[in-house]
Amino acid sequence: MESIREVDFSGLKVPFVAVYGHPDDFPDKYVARIYELDKATDTIMVKETLEEIEMDIKEHTAMTFIPRGGGRCAVSSGRLDVGGQQYEKCKGIQSNPGRNL
Repeated sequence: MESIREVDFSGLKVPFVAVYGHPDDFPDKYVARIYELDKATDTIMVKETLEEIEMDIKEHTAMTFIPRGGGRCAVSSGRLDVGGQQYEKCKGIQSNPGRNL
């Protein structure tokens, strides 16, 4: 997708976006991956910079940025175990319908 405004979040109970810097599948880009709780959807947004992703999400959603440590993701703090599966902890953008950015 070109912009987060193209995503229909209506069917997701607890959507969030994890932002990755230079993941294996897009080593020269930043990627925003849409999740439903701990399950990745097939929806991603790819941009040249982290700032482009942040600006698009802030402009088109009421999501809140939740920063975490540093590392392989745009911002990472190690590994997260969810239901026995390992995930890289990344800077997440969590749904917050009561707050506009």
